[in-house]
Amino acid sequence: MGGQSLYIHIGAHKTGTTFIQIFFDRNREWLQRHGFDYPQCCWLESAQHRLALALKGLRDPDTGAVPAFDAELADLKACIAEAAVPNILISSEEFFSLPREAIARLRDGLAEYDVHILAFVRRPDRLFESTYREKVQNPGHPFYGEIDDYLARPEDFARDLNMPEHIGNWADCFGQANIHLARFEDDGPVETVLSMLGLDASDVQIPAVGRYRSVSCQVIELMRLAKARKLDPGRLADVKWAAYEEFPPDEKSLLSIGNRRALLARFEAGLTDMFSKFDMENPYRKDMAREFFGPKYRRASDARIAAQLEEFLQRC
Repeated sequence: MGGQSLYIHIGAHKTGTTFIQIFFDRNREWLQRHGFDYPQCCWLESAQHRLALALKGLRDPDTGAVPAFDAELADLKACIAEAAVPNILISSEEFFSLPREAIARLRDGLAEYDVHILAFVRRPDRLFESTYREKVQNPGHPFYGEIDDYLARPEDFARDLNMPEHIGNWADCFGQANIHLARFEDDGPVETVLSMLGLDASDVQIPAVGRYRSVSCQVIELMRLAKARKLDPGRLADVKWAAYEEFPPDEKSLLSIGNRRALLARFEAGLTDMFSKFDMENPYRKDMAREFFGPKYRRASDARIAAQLEEFLQRC
């Protein structure tokens, strides 16, 4: 089918990508009725992650092997050729921080298609904290560092924080006019991406799943200390779920206002320049450091957290 358009949703991480991908996967028939195909190619966990992993040289966690780019590209092209609709949609947050040479390789491989890039950005201090929380509370992830230790070079800890550089790389390869940029904070992620695609969502149900508050800071601290004790993942999972039951979600933050201001200041100039290229105002400025969902968490002593952890271990 000639003249097809390919829409690549690239993330970034922590901008509702998993929620979007699950929506696409579960509403494939609805998308097809509106002219879009979400093919099960390059498939891993409801999205086309294998193509992105191939470009990054990363292993597929299911197979343990690095996907071959040529094979994944051929898989995608075969699905495009079989599609009965004019628009193809693929997604992976692993696309977002691809180096320029990898993006150029993807561009060259997709030269026969009209390609559009759908990108989300998020306020840097929230993105940084959300990334930290995810790593600490994941029982299968070995990370258990303290958040303040990563403030000196936050972009090394959360690569997607270099938003101007990453968006610039995609614009350089696919053209500025083909980059569609949205702010995570503007609306629900699914509603936003459907609007970017020009789709009317009035006839589809968008579930509230995924619109949750952050877990309690006490849960994060318990998991951090539990990991420091080198508990096995199964035991860590027990602690995590027991802590979820004990400490309900709250709106406190692990970062101080001063640290938020420093994070926003670090990226402000680059973000202002990036947004200006899309005729948008930069909403992520250091003077907005106090505009957040809650006060800083007052951390308990390690001894007190250790005592709580012992209680959970005896209970689990």
